[in-house]
Amino acid sequence: MTETNPVSMKKIIFCDIDGCLNLGKNISLDLEVLSQIKKLIPRLSEKGIGFTLSTGRPQPYAEAFAQLLDSNLPLVCEGGAMVYAPENDEYRAMALPETLDSVKALRMAIQNSGLLNAELFFEIGKAYSLCVTGPYLTTRDHNGIRSEMDDFKKRYSDYPVNWTHSTTSIDITPLGTSKASGLSAISAEFGVKLADTMAIGDSNGDISMLEVAGQAFCPQNASDEVKRACQYVSSESYAEGTLDILKRILNQV
Repeated sequence: MTETNPVSMKKIIFCDIDGCLNLGKNISLDLEVLSQIKKLIPRLSEKGIGFTLSTGRPQPYAEAFAQLLDSNLPLVCEGGAMVYAPENDEYRAMALPETLDSVKALRMAIQNSGLLNAELFFEIGKAYSLCVTGPYLTTRDHNGIRSEMDDFKKRYSDYPVNWTHSTTSIDITPLGTSKASGLSAISAEFGVKLADTMAIGDSNGDISMLEVAGQAFCPQNASDEVKRACQYVSSESYAEGTLDILKRILNQV
């Protein structure tokens, strides 16, 4: 793992996974580009810039991606519902018990609705949040997934939860949690001001962290709403866009 000295770390980059480091679910990773990103992380660290992941995916997937990139900072998982520290294998829920109860109740309601099938199902591995995914969603664009999310929100409007989406799923998190709250918690842990954080995202589930971060970036494949929230939009898409963004950050420090 890349060694990052918390004392010398002055800034932190929080990077989404789906749409920023991969092409989505069930699509092969571009290992060549990810290898180039991996090589930039220690160079960023030398300049006092940490790099970590902020994702809606469950902890095992986020941990595996962190290992792939040789990054050891705490991770924002499940859209901010969990923060996980690879170095000591510790995790903590970021939500209050009563808000977690609302998520559990909604899970049961959706399970009993008859809406789920072989094309639309819950992603496994979530401890504190829900993710509705499957081929029915993964083949749609940002607008299509947002439309499906809006239908779910309307149907289950009585449940006090957060609704967001990525390029592959509808994400449901406890009230009071988001990628922004995860970013804020990790930044505070390392004494890094929000003004000194940077975020890279592509879908509307990333907007909360893009808005709270000191600098916001996105690849070309990002939604229109995300592009409007960013100071820099790469001309490249997906992992190549993130590689371009990291090179730009290195050139500016």
